[in-house]
Formats: sequence, C-alpha cells, structure tokens
Amino acid sequence: MGGLMSTKDALTLQAEAESLHRLLESSRDRAACISDILKALSHPDRLRVMCLLASREMSVGEIESETGLNQSSVSQHLAQLRSHRLVRGRKERNFVFYRVANRKVLQLFSVLKSLSCSTKEDP
Repeated sequence: MGGLMSTKDALTLQAEAESLHRLLESSRDRAACISDILKALSHPDRLRVMCLLASREMSVGEIESETGLNQSSVSQHLAQLRSHRLVRGRKERNFVFYRVANRKVLQLFSVLKSLSCSTKEDP
C-alpha cells in the first residue's frame, strides 16, 4: 500500500484542515500566535529541549547533560522559550528548574511525536 491513505483517513485529514482554516480565518491574532509558537519550536535544539521538558522538570545542568549542548546554548534556548511563554522556571537554592508552561504545548508534543521524522515510508 506504500504511502496511500485510506478514504476515511483522507476525509478526517480534510475535516481537520478545514477546521484549522476556519479557526485561523476567524482570528488573525490567533494565527499570529500559533505562528510565533511554531517559530520558537523550529530550531532543532529548542525542539529537543522542549521534548525533554515535556516529560519532566529539569535544571539547566540536566538539560546540558541530556542534549550535549553547552550551558550558554541551553540558556539562550531557554530564554527564547521563556519569551514565548512556552517554559517556566522555578528557582530552588542555586538552581533553576524548567518545565513546560502550559498543557496545550504538551498536547502539541503528543501530535509532533506521532509525526516524528522517519526514513521509512509510512504504511
């Protein structure tokens, strides 16, 4: 069946696309907001940081260790994510622990996980 989509899947996809179109047409501000979120997530390293934070709260050092990025890069990416209100920090002694700022972002990551890149063709 290669990359062929069933009629049911095609109709579902079309309905979702039409729903998104109506949503975005109803509010240019909403479209701009969604666009800003997607821009903030468009950098591969920021996306990796968000994926980590989607599973649990982490310190900068833990994020460094998990991603292999240096402290400066992690801090810059976290600053970008904070500016878009995608993450929130909590200070505890000498550490700042970061977590995803809202549940809708977690829902987005659930969808992104299902769309994750693959070198194999979808069935």
